[in-house]
Amino acid sequence: MWGNFHFKTFDGDFYQFPGTCEYNLVSECQSLTRQFSVYVNRTEQRTENPKVTRVLVTINDITVEITTNQVKVNGE
Repeated sequence: MWGNFHFKTFDGDFYQFPGTCEYNLVSECQSLTRQFSVYVNRTEQRTENPKVTRVLVTINDITVEITTNQVKVNGE
């Protein structure tokens, strides 16, 4: 994912999608418990295009949340 709305899938397809929700960009799907995932929140700004406002990365028991002005690891 890059720029405004650009996405490239693992099989090489390109998309332009200006959505404003939480999206699961990638996650491990071979087990019942997710061992790896990346979620991205996009929200619409008043006068601009949608912006990424939050990225949530989970690897096993570690969660990293990145927002505009802070980074939290396991909630701290």
